[in-house]
Amino acid sequence: MGLKNFGFIDDKFVVSARNKFLQQYTKEIENIYSEDIEKVLNDDWFLKRYLILAYKDEEKAVNYLITCLKWRKEMSLRTKPDNYFPEDFYKLAGLFLYEKDKQGMPTLYIRVQLLKKIPEVMPALKRYFLHYIYKLDEEANGNGYTMIADFTNCGYSAYEHLDLLRFTINSLHHYFPAGIDYVIVYNFPWVLKAFWNVVKYWIPPKRREIIKYTDEKTITDYISKENLPDFLGGTCKRPYKAVPEGCPTSREFGIKELGLSEESVVKIIDLYKPYL
Repeated sequence: MGLKNFGFIDDKFVVSARNKFLQQYTKEIENIYSEDIEKVLNDDWFLKRYLILAYKDEEKAVNYLITCLKWRKEMSLRTKPDNYFPEDFYKLAGLFLYEKDKQGMPTLYIRVQLLKKIPEVMPALKRYFLHYIYKLDEEANGNGYTMIADFTNCGYSAYEHLDLLRFTINSLHHYFPAGIDYVIVYNFPWVLKAFWNVVKYWIPPKRREIIKYTDEKTITDYISKENLPDFLGGTCKRPYKAVPEGCPTSREFGIKELGLSEESVVKIIDLYKPYL
């Protein structure tokens, strides 16, 4: 959620947390982006979100912050280009940024049906997700953003996505705290009630109200039809399968980045062919 949903954070907490950070960060300076250090020094929101995560406990907030800053560099969030990922990730469009919702917040769409659980691909898929969340979070800059999870054509097979969902929730909570405003769940099959009963326990109780269930009749309560993609009944013409220039093929990525054999790569590509 954006800061507006968490009430007032007095500037004295920010000043104190910043001073504590200045006393502690130097021993980790090689493991943190210099740009992120500048952000801590100059961007109050960047500190406030960790104070929110730590319920205004300044010591905990600084520990959370330093852990996150190290993680951001480990994940190469600032330096990994869009064209690092294979072109088929973009052509599949299982995950993409799109037009703003009715509150003017940027959006991220997740088409659950298209995110197949293939163990060899899952680490790259998780990094692809983090790449998008980072871009979205930077764009929002504390003003919130919306995630749309499309469960169309998902039955019991959705259970295979429990690991990815848990990863998503943990990443948002620990590394992008207080960032997301809403999660719009579209066409959730109620045969998966037990699925939701598992997932909700991974979400902090005070955050569960951000989940909004919608269908073709109610999705436009949150996003105008002209800003919705066509598969949700929208009329927006902005392409959501655009491939950045210079992306590797799936074969190149699988062999070079994932260390897979030619045979394994061919099998994985064949699994995705019906959706490309």
